[in-house]
Amino acid sequence: YLQDEWKILESLTLNFGARFDEYSSSFDKENQLSPRVNLIWQPTDSTTLHAGYSRYFTPPPVENVSGNDIALFNQGNGTSNGSGVTQDGPVKAERANYFDAGISQKINKNLQVGVDGYYKQAKNQLDDGLFGQTLILSAFNYAKGKVYGVEFTTSYTTGGFSTYANVAYSVAQGEDWSSAQFLFNPADLAYVQNHWIYLDHDQKVSSTAGTAYSWNDP
Repeated sequence: YLQDEWKILESLTLNFGARFDEYSSSFDKENQLSPRVNLIWQPTDSTTLHAGYSRYFTPPPVENVSGNDIALFNQGNGTSNGSGVTQDGPVKAERANYFDAGISQKINKNLQVGVDGYYKQAKNQLDDGLFGQTLILSAFNYAKGKVYGVEFTTSYTTGGFSTYANVAYSVAQGEDWSSAQFLFNPADLAYVQNHWIYLDHDQKVSSTAGTAYSWNDP
């Protein structure tokens, strides 16, 4: 991984770099060079804007179910683990383009607010879920994925007291299961081929908040 920073102007800074990943397992072997760049502009002492792009490479879990095991699940009249689907594309690494932009504003010396928006476009979008009676998460890919949202932040500090609150809205969707198809029934598999559906880990609204107080030593 290599990274550098260039202060173009007193108020304008450019961060850029690249990372190389190599992944190898019994069922998959992939690599990727992932560039990233981020521009930060501070037009005033109280306002900071940023915009950036990153390329991501996310390897899949190392567990895999063999085609022979799938054939056993679907023998005869089927078993509790048999879906009737025998397709078993290997789970691949996710490759994604990630864009984000935002602004942070100091209202006064104590109060700061901000908003940040992001969009991720993915190939081989990774997801996982619980299927049948097993309590082990099973991984699979969507051929295409998209995740986007916006986050609002605020913080307040005075003396030894500090507090913060964040609220985020997010949408995470995928289309066309492209690996581990045996996990799904034929009707669902056919529907997802040309329909966007929400990912298993999609969470539309989330929020966090906290407060702290620091006592000075006497």
